[in-house]
Amino acid sequence: MPFSFSKALTREPLSRPLDPTQGREQHFAYCSVLKHMGFTLIELPKLEAHPDSCFVEDCAVVAGGVALLTRPGAPSRRGEVDAVGEALGAHLRLERMSEPATLDGGDCLRIGRRFYVGRSARTNAAGVARLREVFSPLGYEVLEVAVEGALHLKSVCSAAHGRVLLARGTVPPSVFARETVVLVDDDVSANVVEGPDGAVLASTAARLELPGVTVRRVDNSELRRADSALTCLCITWRGVTRPTADREAAVRRGARNRPRPSRPFTRRPTDATVGHSTCRRLSSAATLRALHSWAPRAAVPVSEVVPVRAGSISLTFGPRSRAAPR
Repeated sequence: MPFSFSKALTREPLSRPLDPTQGREQHFAYCSVLKHMGFTLIELPKLEAHPDSCFVEDCAVVAGGVALLTRPGAPSRRGEVDAVGEALGAHLRLERMSEPATLDGGDCLRIGRRFYVGRSARTNAAGVARLREVFSPLGYEVLEVAVEGALHLKSVCSAAHGRVLLARGTVPPSVFARETVVLVDDDVSANVVEGPDGAVLASTAARLELPGVTVRRVDNSELRRADSALTCLCITWRGVTRPTADREAAVRRGARNRPRPSRPFTRRPTDATVGHSTCRRLSSAATLRALHSWAPRAAVPVSEVVPVRAGSISLTFGPRSRAAPR
């Protein structure tokens, strides 16, 4: 998280400035809990020129092995997209959108094969049309939802175990008539991150109980002052789904004498997440040792492929640095 977070965009004037130190501490705790839940973190470098860059969700929408890089509705945030695209491009096929389309990832709620896309102040009709153009051929249905009184659609709802958590008095539940809707008391309780371990991550301020589901909690009080929800801080997807041609060739060379999986690098599907993180980072040598410790024998050298396995490694983009203060 950049120290320039103190200048992040807010919908309403604040009584006191945002505190980047407290924000970084909360972001560090958030990343730590994601790791505990089984996510593998791909960390991006801090972008001091972009105070909102920790809210990576708005820069891309991921599904079906494709990442659609967005054109954020706030002009000051459009410089954040390239860094997110560089990270995602190693694992997913990239698509882009151009003017006049605008779309924030925070307006995109995916439940199974359906996208509910909020028409907010940050997302316009051309942005929804571009998302439909990219994902409809992959079998995803795209449905528009009018958003009023909130920054994004996911400011008032989120997905957990195939259900929609929805804050009362915001979006009409009838919008999600084809889903199972769980009404909660407020928008803080409506936004959670579901983890690979089956638990969900909620704010410490959330009044949320889900029978049979472990609810982990993290303090995001300072981040919320910048209109952030927990989902804003990550982009999640399942496994590594886009091996490059060179990597596919390497797998063929290394697997001549053993059964070859039909989709390299997806034998162990896992969740991964991208964030402009302040987590502790592994050095390059440590990362390679971690990869070598579990990579299949007679496969490819670890210098040629970067597989992802839940909870095993944390990949870092950019120079090494000290961990953020706890």
